[in-house]
Amino acid sequence: MAEIRYNENGSITLSVNGKEETFEQVCLLVNFLRENNLEISLEEIKTLDTVLFKHFDLREYLFSINKTPAILAAETDITLSTIEKILNKDDVNMSIFKDIVQHLNLEMFLVKDGEAIKFTPHHKWGDFLTKIRRKAGLSHRDVAKQVGCTNVVVGSLEMKRLPRLQTFCKILDTLGVELYIQSK
Repeated sequence: MAEIRYNENGSITLSVNGKEETFEQVCLLVNFLRENNLEISLEEIKTLDTVLFKHFDLREYLFSINKTPAILAAETDITLSTIEKILNKDDVNMSIFKDIVQHLNLEMFLVKDGEAIKFTPHHKWGDFLTKIRRKAGLSHRDVAKQVGCTNVVVGSLEMKRLPRLQTFCKILDTLGVELYIQSK
């Protein structure tokens, strides 16, 4: 079993059957197996410990599970140019990003002061953000001014409508909320 761990400082730790390996060593192994027509189960290389979104490199993660952006685009029916924008953390539709994360069997968590909530349609993350904003004594207008968006965008987010990815991250930063990603 191979485990890939993205550390908070941005480095990557890999363990193969309990022995730590470098990312390059594992990549060489995967390439060797591919070149020699040997199979490797992608299920064996899929564990991702909790990582802060700011340090998460989706391109590296795809590489680690033997997927290319083109394969991901074909699997999800999302254009390759949109996939590339997501990989570059450009300003993309947050709903599409969320779909990609779910397709890759990953989860997102919002965390503030030790309180965490899964970022899925089945949880009340909009209420979570509302509670944090109110606790900080901020209005929609206050948050919008700090982020550089309209108060309607902030209100919509609390009603569970997603803004653009960069706007979403700026709102989270303003509220002191961190976004984490991990394997399901």
